[in-house]
Amino acid sequence: MARSPLPFLLRCLAVFAACAAGYAGLFLAQIGAPAEGGYWVARVSALKRHLAARESQPKILLMGGSSGMFGLKTRMFQESFQRPAFNLCLHAGMELSVLVDQTLDVLGPGDVLLMHLENSYERSIQNATRDTVFMTGMMRTAMPEIFWRRDWAGKWKAFRSMPPLQVVQGALVRWSGPKLIRLHPDRDPRQSAVDYIAAWEREVKPWGSTRPEGFQDENYGSMWLYDPWGDIVRLPEITKERVPHEENYGWDKPVGLQPSDEAALDRLRTASRRLGVRVFLVPTPLLESRTWQAGDADFQRRMDDRRRLYARWGIEALGDPADFIYPRNAFYDTARHLRTSTSLEHTRKIIRLLEERLGPDGR
Repeated sequence: MARSPLPFLLRCLAVFAACAAGYAGLFLAQIGAPAEGGYWVARVSALKRHLAARESQPKILLMGGSSGMFGLKTRMFQESFQRPAFNLCLHAGMELSVLVDQTLDVLGPGDVLLMHLENSYERSIQNATRDTVFMTGMMRTAMPEIFWRRDWAGKWKAFRSMPPLQVVQGALVRWSGPKLIRLHPDRDPRQSAVDYIAAWEREVKPWGSTRPEGFQDENYGSMWLYDPWGDIVRLPEITKERVPHEENYGWDKPVGLQPSDEAALDRLRTASRRLGVRVFLVPTPLLESRTWQAGDADFQRRMDDRRRLYARWGIEALGDPADFIYPRNAFYDTARHLRTSTSLEHTRKIIRLLEERLGPDGR
């Protein structure tokens, strides 16, 4: 008489459930652990928000990804409109909801917010590179408050994006490695951020500087970070290979946002109405390609879809994106990071657009 396969299947199911539960437990245990890459993103973000939050008068805030750190000259905004300007752009492909929530922490009455968002923010996460998803997951786990503020879809996304080895290492360090953190305090993102701010206050502020020296283009860090002991430190190269942007960012996918991003924009709309903040979507630099071509009907249609998408939250789009398509020699790499000479031109274009809406005094 043949034996029933049911007991064997039940044992396999029990083993699978035990492994899944154990891995989920390890993932939860490693939240808040030092994360390779996450620690420097965390401390730069903390310094930016620290400087912007203590400014009491109306200011200009720049929000976006790494192309904003390389492509926008913060000091030019400050000099053009005679008001403080702060670049809150971050590395690592942070989700729009993360960028918005961190901006809300420093938003004040009468501010002007410029959303310098890459087109990838309107594409689904599965179209992002593996490296971008990996860095986003590390940022979440290095800064626990970001992870716990996510909805269930966002938490699941972070769970999927973390490599198993990183999860195991994080859990070991988080719960049994206090000595490692004492030996390498810069790997503790929370303490590192506190020390970073204190060093800026101690080493830079007394000299009357409004910008940390060594921060490329006065943007509080891009690929270079300020070291208060006199060294300029190159950040680790995380991404080694790139693919063309139109395939990388799912250019062929419909324009749309994640539910967590839409909820964050709802919070931004409520806060901007309460504080009298004006919010604008400004064009980002586009690398000229077979997809991004001025005069192309499909390109124009997608840009119009993008305008209508953000208009749902009262965000006004400035300028014609076709005017912000640059040739390949305007970029120093394939990551859409502008050369210094082109970033000056890019910033001037945005300032002219903003002057048309706000006037030369930025009011």
